[in-house]
Amino acid sequence: MFGKLLKHELRSSAPLMLILNGVALFCGFLGMIAMKIISSDIFYMNYTDNVIWIVLPCMLLFYAAYIGLIVCFAASQYIQLFRFYGSRFTDRGYLTFTLPISAHTNFLSAAVNILIWTLASYVVFFFSINLFLIGGMSEELFSVSATATVEDVPWGVVLGMLFVLSVSPVYSVVVNMTAVVTACSLFKRMKVLGCIGFMYAFSMVFGILIAAIMLFCMIPPMVAGNDPMPTMTFGYALMGVVMALASVGGYFLSVHLMKKKLNLS
Repeated sequence: MFGKLLKHELRSSAPLMLILNGVALFCGFLGMIAMKIISSDIFYMNYTDNVIWIVLPCMLLFYAAYIGLIVCFAASQYIQLFRFYGSRFTDRGYLTFTLPISAHTNFLSAAVNILIWTLASYVVFFFSINLFLIGGMSEELFSVSATATVEDVPWGVVLGMLFVLSVSPVYSVVVNMTAVVTACSLFKRMKVLGCIGFMYAFSMVFGILIAAIMLFCMIPPMVAGNDPMPTMTFGYALMGVVMALASVGGYFLSVHLMKKKLNLS
């Protein structure tokens, strides 16, 4: 039953998500073209009237493409979130409630579906950003940027950052879905506002916790005159562990609320 439900979730999400990811890729290509013109030799010429009439539209196109990419990425997340809300906790969720499945299967199928499309959106977003920043640069500007990058970054810091990046999609999906389940179990009205309020409050608390971890790992060695990179490795690792624990806790909290508060067994 889990496979059938997940297949249905993926099929119902596919049309809109494919359109959004396609638009995001299109924005990436537009930004690359604009960046290519801006960073070409014409960028280093004196700004005569003729040059300005070429560069100014390209700059506007670049910013429009960038904003379009951000909007598509954010829309893909919120659309999946409110689809989950609509398919479980509104009149459209009547069929889902009548299926012979457990709360665990119900929540897990929705979580995996959202996670798959979130990962797809992440891939499209980072690919489009690379088109912007790397594919659109002229060779001269790319060489200058490459020499300005930070060198000799410890592998521990790199692995810690990769660990955080790998955990963050799961953390984001589970926390958002937990917000929906919590709001629906606590509020009889204004559930959407309750969901937004829960996400905002949790994000503030989690952001303060993460900031405290990173400051604790950076400030003491800097005050002592030591290199903060080794402690930053520990900071990133601890950040990833905290995100993983929040994901696991949010998942079991959501299943508990669906069973006890929402009577979905």
